[in-house]
Formats: sequence, structure tokens, C-alpha cells
Amino acid sequence: MSAEPASVKGDNRRLLERERHEGRAVLASYPMQVQLEATNRCNLACASCARNYYSAAENPDADMDPARFPELETLFAHAERVLIGGYGEPLMGAHTEAILRLAARHGCFTEVITNATYLSKKWAHLARDIPIGRFLFSVDAASEKGLRALRGVTLSSIVERLRMLADEAPQTESAFNFTLSKKTWTSFPPSSISPRGKESAGFSSRTKNFIRAPTAGIPRLKSRNGWRGCSMRRGHLQRRRASTFICRRRRACTNATSRWNSCSSARTAWRSGAARRCF
Repeated sequence: MSAEPASVKGDNRRLLERERHEGRAVLASYPMQVQLEATNRCNLACASCARNYYSAAENPDADMDPARFPELETLFAHAERVLIGGYGEPLMGAHTEAILRLAARHGCFTEVITNATYLSKKWAHLARDIPIGRFLFSVDAASEKGLRALRGVTLSSIVERLRMLADEAPQTESAFNFTLSKKTWTSFPPSSISPRGKESAGFSSRTKNFIRAPTAGIPRLKSRNGWRGCSMRRGHLQRRRASTFICRRRRACTNATSRWNSCSSARTAWRSGAARRCF
């Protein structure tokens, strides 16, 4: 390259910011983040995977063609982060290692989405040597029964591989992706469920609005018109299974007739085993 990677990337960032500010529809700058699929092959058949909804005939299993690497090199020279993941399991890809080395050579922070079943000592050593910045582990349940039902693997085998990675490549970060459902959300500790990986003392308000919680433990609030809870009713309550409702606005349930604990109070943040749970 004609310039140091940091200089090229810095110039590209400034150009992109200027083009955004000017509202341009056609950009001369390159993307700062690149996500690509090294392979669409996968060894699992997870219940929540989008592979269940696309045509296998139109998307035959294959790896990325090395003939496209020169295109990647141009992108990586300007990008700051490279994420490898998609419909396939990247650690099965024939050229995943080469792509990661190429990205790292251009000074990119590298991330890999994986189901961890192919995570071996070889990959742990590569994570240390390349280096790989972060593994994003797809784990849809935090219990043996749940993970086996959804992914066909055992939680103990995943945990064993995570411990191995921590021992062999301690500098590589680990994070988790999961599809949250009413069947699995209680298996996760509350502090693990927050947007963009940020820790919190309880479920984030954003997550609370989207969780479909089990009906157990949620008070059944009745009124003559069929809506339950605050007198503001339709503004922020959602009908659920004819008798159970979830408050969709944290600070609305201050009405004395609501029978909910005051949502505007910090004391109503999620507490495990609490009799009344504000969602």
C-alpha cells in the first residue's frame, strides 16, 4: 500500500463523514465495516435459523471464491472492522483463515460469528496468532435441555470450548448472539440481556418491550372494557392471551388504579422471584 493503514483508514473515515453530512446518495468513500460470508455450509439445523426459509436449491453449499480476494483487499485497506458470518459456519470455511489473515494484515479488527462446534485448539491458536479480535457465539439457550432442543448440541460441550479458548487465547474477546423467546429467556441471567452487549442491573427497557414473557408471575388486571391495568389503557397496554398484559411504557404505570408497582421507580427494575414484574 502507498500509505500506512491508519492513514488510509483515517482519510476514508473523514471522507465518509463528510459525504454523510452532505447527504450524498452515491459515495466515493469505502465502508468502515465489512461483513462477509466465507461459506454458507453449516453443520447444524437450528430452529431459529433463516436457512429454514430460503431455497437450498438456489443457494447450494459453497465457499467464497479466492478469485474475489483482490476485491476484499481493497475493502480491507479502508475498513476498520471485518465481521465474518452469515448463513454458514465460518470455521468450516476452506478460506476463512486466509480471509482473516488478509483483514488483520490491513489493520482491521476481526470478528467471527460461530456456533462453537468447530472451535478447536487449532482455531484458538489462530485467534492468538492472526489475531482474531472477537468471537461471537450463537447460543440460543443457557440450559442443556433448551440448547439440545434448539440446536442439537449440549451446553457442556460449548462451555468446555469457551474455557479452552480463554486458556489458549486470553486476548480474544468473547460475546454471544441468541434468539430470545418465551421458552428460553428465563434461562439467561437478567444482566446478560441488554442492547448492544451493554451490562445492566436488569432487563433493558428496549428488551422489555420486545420480550414475550411467560404468563406465570404477571398479575392479571381486569376492567369492565376488557383492557387491564392503567386507566391510560390503549396508549401503552397490549392485549395478551385474553387476560395477561405487558406494560409497554415504563413510566406510565403510576396510576393508583393500575395495581402495578410504580414503573417510574428504580425499585421496579427486574428482581428475580419478585411477585410483581414490570416488563
